[in-house]
Amino acid sequence: MQTQPGGRGPHPAGAGARVGGATGMVGGVGGEVFGPPLIETLRDSGIKVDGVAVTQDNTSGIAVINIDESAQNQIIQILGANDTCGDAEAVLVGQALVNASTSLLQLEVSVDLSLKVADENFEHGKTVILDPRPVRHIPPEFFAYCSAITPNDTDPQSLAGSPFAERSPA
Repeated sequence: MQTQPGGRGPHPAGAGARVGGATGMVGGVGGEVFGPPLIETLRDSGIKVDGVAVTQDNTSGIAVINIDESAQNQIIQILGANDTCGDAEAVLVGQALVNASTSLLQLEVSVDLSLKVADENFEHGKTVILDPRPVRHIPPEFFAYCSAITPNDTDPQSLAGSPFAERSPA
Protein backbone atom coordinates (compact mmCIF):
# COMPACT_ATOMS: atom_id res chain seq x y z
CA MET A 1 0.00 0.00 0.00
CA GLN A 2 1.15 3.50 -0.81
CA THR A 3 -0.20 6.83 0.32
CA GLN A 4 0.57 10.09 -1.38
CA PRO A 5 -0.97 13.53 -1.51
CA GLY A 6 -2.75 14.42 -4.71
CA GLY A 7 -6.12 14.30 -6.36
CA ARG A 8 -8.28 15.65 -9.16
CA GLY A 9 -7.44 19.25 -8.30
CA PRO A 10 -3.86 19.08 -7.01
CA HIS A 11 -2.43 17.12 -9.94
CA PRO A 12 -3.45 19.56 -12.72
CA ALA A 13 -2.76 22.58 -10.47
CA GLY A 14 0.75 21.24 -9.87
CA ALA A 15 1.24 20.70 -13.59
CA GLY A 16 0.16 24.29 -14.27
CA ALA A 17 2.57 25.61 -11.65
CA ARG A 18 5.46 23.52 -13.07
CA VAL A 19 5.06 25.14 -16.49
CA GLY A 20 5.04 28.61 -14.97
CA GLY A 21 1.32 29.27 -14.58
CA ALA A 22 -0.09 31.08 -11.58
CA THR A 23 -2.29 28.44 -9.98
CA GLY A 24 -4.44 28.35 -6.90
CA MET A 25 -6.98 26.07 -5.33
CA VAL A 26 -10.23 26.50 -3.43
CA GLY A 27 -11.60 23.64 -1.36
CA GLY A 28 -11.27 21.95 1.97
CA VAL A 29 -9.22 19.40 3.84
CA GLY A 30 -9.58 17.90 7.28
CA GLY A 31 -7.26 18.47 10.19
CA GLU A 32 -6.31 14.79 10.46
CA VAL A 33 -3.14 13.12 9.18
CA PHE A 34 -3.89 13.72 5.45
CA GLY A 35 -4.94 17.40 5.39
CA PRO A 36 -1.92 19.42 6.56
CA PRO A 37 0.59 17.42 4.46
CA LEU A 38 -1.57 18.00 1.37
CA ILE A 39 -1.59 21.75 2.03
CA GLU A 40 2.21 21.69 2.44
CA THR A 41 2.65 19.69 -0.79
CA LEU A 42 0.45 22.17 -2.67
CA ARG A 43 2.40 25.12 -1.28
CA ASP A 44 5.75 23.45 -2.09
CA SER A 45 4.49 22.90 -5.65
CA GLY A 46 3.92 26.62 -6.12
CA ILE A 47 0.13 26.50 -5.77
CA LYS A 48 -1.61 29.31 -3.91
CA VAL A 49 -3.54 27.68 -1.06
CA ASP A 50 -5.26 30.66 0.59
CA GLY A 51 -8.62 29.27 -0.55
CA VAL A 52 -8.14 25.81 0.98
CA ALA A 53 -9.72 25.60 4.42
CA VAL A 54 -8.54 23.16 7.08
CA THR A 55 -11.51 22.07 9.16
CA GLN A 56 -11.05 20.04 12.32
CA ASP A 57 -14.59 18.60 12.24
CA ASN A 58 -14.23 17.02 8.79
CA THR A 59 -11.87 14.53 7.24
CA SER A 60 -9.91 15.07 4.07
CA GLY A 61 -11.15 13.48 0.90
CA ILE A 62 -9.41 10.24 0.05
CA ALA A 63 -9.45 7.77 -2.79
CA VAL A 64 -8.52 4.13 -2.38
CA ILE A 65 -7.48 2.69 -5.72
CA ASN A 66 -7.50 -1.07 -6.07
CA ILE A 67 -5.83 -2.52 -9.17
CA ASP A 68 -6.79 -6.08 -10.01
CA GLU A 69 -4.71 -8.76 -11.75
CA SER A 70 -5.89 -7.59 -15.20
CA ALA A 71 -4.72 -4.00 -14.45
CA GLN A 72 -8.27 -2.67 -14.12
CA ASN A 73 -8.82 -0.28 -11.27
CA GLN A 74 -11.67 0.26 -8.88
CA ILE A 75 -11.77 3.50 -6.94
CA ILE A 76 -13.49 4.02 -3.63
CA GLN A 77 -13.78 7.73 -2.99
CA ILE A 78 -14.67 9.55 0.21
CA LEU A 79 -15.31 13.22 -0.53
CA GLY A 80 -14.64 14.56 2.96
CA ALA A 81 -14.25 18.31 3.54
CA ASN A 82 -14.58 19.22 -0.15
CA ASP A 83 -18.17 18.00 -0.06
CA THR A 84 -18.98 20.71 2.51
CA CYS A 85 -17.89 23.59 0.24
CA GLY A 86 -20.61 26.09 -0.60
CA ASP A 87 -21.30 29.77 -1.20
CA ALA A 88 -18.22 31.01 0.70
CA GLU A 89 -15.98 28.94 -1.57
CA ALA A 90 -17.84 30.18 -4.67
CA VAL A 91 -17.00 33.73 -3.60
CA LEU A 92 -13.34 32.76 -3.13
CA VAL A 93 -13.25 31.24 -6.62
CA GLY A 94 -14.76 34.42 -8.06
CA GLN A 95 -12.12 36.54 -6.33
CA ALA A 96 -9.30 34.23 -7.39
CA LEU A 97 -10.38 34.27 -11.03
CA VAL A 98 -10.58 38.03 -11.50
CA ASN A 99 -7.22 38.00 -13.30
CA ALA A 100 -7.32 34.37 -14.42
CA SER A 101 -8.22 33.00 -17.82
CA THR A 102 -9.22 29.44 -16.94
CA SER A 103 -10.95 27.45 -14.24
CA LEU A 104 -10.74 23.69 -13.83
CA LEU A 105 -13.74 22.28 -12.00
CA GLN A 106 -14.25 18.77 -10.70
CA LEU A 107 -17.07 17.14 -8.81
CA GLU A 108 -15.50 16.45 -5.43
CA VAL A 109 -17.52 19.51 -4.44
CA SER A 110 -21.26 19.56 -5.06
CA VAL A 111 -22.56 19.67 -8.62
CA ASP A 112 -24.59 22.75 -7.66
CA LEU A 113 -21.46 24.60 -6.54
CA SER A 114 -19.52 23.61 -9.66
CA LEU A 115 -22.48 24.65 -11.84
CA LYS A 116 -22.68 28.04 -10.11
CA VAL A 117 -18.95 28.64 -10.58
CA ALA A 118 -19.09 27.46 -14.22
CA ASP A 119 -21.96 29.86 -14.94
CA GLU A 120 -20.14 32.83 -13.36
CA ASN A 121 -16.88 32.04 -15.13
CA PHE A 122 -18.61 31.60 -18.48
CA GLU A 123 -20.42 34.92 -18.04
CA HIS A 124 -17.04 36.62 -17.46
CA GLY A 125 -15.50 35.07 -20.58
CA LYS A 126 -13.30 32.57 -18.71
CA THR A 127 -12.41 29.18 -20.10
CA VAL A 128 -14.17 26.47 -18.09
CA ILE A 129 -12.73 22.95 -18.06
CA LEU A 130 -14.69 20.16 -16.35
CA ASP A 131 -13.13 17.01 -14.96
CA PRO A 132 -16.41 15.10 -14.44
CA ARG A 133 -15.15 12.98 -11.55
CA PRO A 134 -16.38 11.53 -9.37
CA VAL A 135 -19.14 10.84 -11.84
CA ARG A 136 -22.45 12.25 -10.67
CA HIS A 137 -25.60 13.32 -12.47
CA ILE A 138 -24.80 16.57 -14.28
CA PRO A 139 -27.63 18.81 -15.48
CA PRO A 140 -27.48 19.24 -19.28
CA GLU A 141 -27.09 23.03 -18.99
CA PHE A 142 -23.73 22.52 -17.26
CA PHE A 143 -22.15 21.34 -20.50
CA ALA A 144 -23.00 24.63 -22.25
CA TYR A 145 -20.55 26.45 -19.95
CA CYS A 146 -17.64 24.10 -20.62
CA SER A 147 -14.92 24.75 -23.18
CA ALA A 148 -13.50 21.28 -22.54
CA ILE A 149 -14.48 18.16 -20.62
CA THR A 150 -11.76 15.70 -19.59
CA PRO A 151 -13.41 12.34 -18.91
CA ASN A 152 -11.59 9.11 -18.23
CA ASP A 153 -12.28 6.17 -20.54
CA THR A 154 -15.45 4.97 -18.77
CA ASP A 155 -16.85 8.39 -17.80
CA PRO A 156 -18.81 9.09 -21.01
CA GLN A 157 -20.87 5.94 -20.52
CA SER A 158 -21.57 6.80 -16.90
CA LEU A 159 -22.46 10.39 -17.79
CA ALA A 160 -24.81 9.18 -20.53
CA GLY A 161 -26.43 6.71 -18.14
CA SER A 162 -26.00 3.69 -20.39
CA PRO A 163 -23.23 1.68 -22.03
CA PHE A 164 -22.20 2.50 -25.57
CA ALA A 165 -22.68 -0.19 -28.16
CA GLU A 166 -19.57 -1.61 -29.79
CA ARG A 167 -19.36 -0.56 -33.42
CA SER A 168 -17.77 -2.59 -36.14
CA PRO A 169 -15.55 -0.79 -38.63
CA ALA A 170 -17.43 -0.01 -41.84
